[in-house]
Amino acid sequence: MKTMYKAIANSPSTQLATAISDTDKTIELVDGSVLPDAPNLAVIGIGETAETILYVEKNGNILNNVSRGFQGTAQAWSTGVKVARNFTAYDHDAFKENIETLNQQAGDIENLTTVEKSNLVDAINELLTKIGETGSLTTDEKSNLVAAVNEIKQKFTAHLADNEKHIAPTERTSWNNKQNALGYSPLNKAGDTMSGNLGIDNAGPGIVLNYNGVIKGNFYYLAGDDCLYLFNRDGASTYRGGFRFKPDKNVDIYDGTTYRKIWHAGNAGPFYVGLGSPEGVVTASVGAIYQRTDGAASTTLYVKESGTGNVGWKAK
Repeated sequence: MKTMYKAIANSPSTQLATAISDTDKTIELVDGSVLPDAPNLAVIGIGETAETILYVEKNGNILNNVSRGFQGTAQAWSTGVKVARNFTAYDHDAFKENIETLNQQAGDIENLTTVEKSNLVDAINELLTKIGETGSLTTDEKSNLVAAVNEIKQKFTAHLADNEKHIAPTERTSWNNKQNALGYSPLNKAGDTMSGNLGIDNAGPGIVLNYNGVIKGNFYYLAGDDCLYLFNRDGASTYRGGFRFKPDKNVDIYDGTTYRKIWHAGNAGPFYVGLGSPEGVVTASVGAIYQRTDGAASTTLYVKESGTGNVGWKAK
């Protein structure tokens, strides 16, 4: 952003105490107190031939390290020529450029909140009070100042009632691309994949299928490449629980010391547990196994050896 130099109310003037050439870097004034502290601008002379200078140091009535012809043409001036902190073309250009820069950094002005707009209006009004009385300005300076103020006023008039929260262009792009603050695209709720580990810190159900806004009795469902399915469903007055695994896949059962494997080729019968003999009671396919919890010797384990209904069970 361009440097903006402090103005002084009413733009009081002083005069050159001594004549200067067009290359002098030190200038003596009659009353240096009428100019703002360094660094700052001052205008020597009046009208179209005036010269704007930039002084880096001010010691009493002496200006040192002066940049001659900062605007306008450096030239020789005689004793008694007027010197004042007038509003310059540089002030106008810096004022306009800095506002445009701030507008780009903050986003479009229509996206500012009411409070942000109010703060910006206060800042502009404060800046205008520092410019000084317009009576000390030339016709061109007044025209430039009016043009700059009108440009800003038009933007505020058009958007002053807009209360929407501003977001910067880069933020808007990120949200439009559905990216979070880390730059990662979030998972698509309609179907997507993810890599890495997933931890669910929740007391169940952690994963729910067929979700329609109502949890159906803690329906859990997990699956992997070896396909051990765990599920627990309670819907339509029916509670079911169990696990499944694909044929020709080993599933380990681990008690903390020993691994025991379960394997089947796809035609294994189900396992049943119950009271009493299954014969004539439990319908199953050939190969099913039944554990009788109240059995005795040779009547605890049954195997379905034949039949398609509830007969064909043999105790082992």
